[in-house]
Amino acid sequence: MALPPEQDLITQWEREQSSLKELLQDGDTESWQTRADFTGLERVGGVDLSFIKGDDANACAQLVVLSFPELKVLYEDSQLVTLSAPYVAGFLAFRETPSLLEALKKLERTQPALMPQVVFVDGNGLFHYREFGLACHLGVLSGLPCIGVAKNLLQVQGVAKDKEHASQIQALQKGGDTFPLIAESGRVLGKALRSSDSSSKPVYVSVGHRISLDTAVRLTHACCRHRVPEPIRQRFLHCCSRSSSCAHETPEAPWTSRRRGRHALQRVPAQTLSLHKLQKGGGQA
Repeated sequence: MALPPEQDLITQWEREQSSLKELLQDGDTESWQTRADFTGLERVGGVDLSFIKGDDANACAQLVVLSFPELKVLYEDSQLVTLSAPYVAGFLAFRETPSLLEALKKLERTQPALMPQVVFVDGNGLFHYREFGLACHLGVLSGLPCIGVAKNLLQVQGVAKDKEHASQIQALQKGGDTFPLIAESGRVLGKALRSSDSSSKPVYVSVGHRISLDTAVRLTHACCRHRVPEPIRQRFLHCCSRSSSCAHETPEAPWTSRRRGRHALQRVPAQTLSLHKLQKGGGQA
């Protein structure tokens, strides 16, 4: 008996996710990652999609590149994209990655000298239902080191927003303090990080690709002036401000970074394995 259309799509995505997961590297691969002060790291990026409140058919894909360690804006790009395919919990990457990947490829085509050496993703990496979230997906397809930084706890694999979790947060005394996010299997999938002395609410850091968890946490803290690391925070500040086609500049279209609606990006096909082959054949973004 044929599967319902949405179940058939989920089955396809599960296969593709498993194939891409085999390419994941969860350790340090760059020399700057092993240095205490990250010597050699000059550019850090941040990406996300923002959605119009009450509109589940349009989104703004954003890429910001900052200098490191100064954290000054070197490049910003915002593009309005149209959404079409169904949103399915646990498969966020299939609606967001194509547009974010295209933003990176556009930068590589137009200003390759400004390509980020690491990308902060507003979302999760290994800290995910199947240990392959948006930051992993984008990292594998782009070939770039990626870090997932989530502002809210994903309650998954036995990690819960309970009294024990609240107690662990209270024990974070200063910026840089952390505690592990441990799955039922015993594997550490990420860390909660108090990112600054002035913010008692942590962010949740996990490996995306080509970086270790400890390095991801250290770099996230190094990029924080406030609670949210600057590559992601600047993405909010500069959202769509330079795009003539974006409605964000009008009060009628307030944007939110929360994932709303039941749609997925239409601009780039969802066949991510084909995208991966294109990436490998035409150079990594």
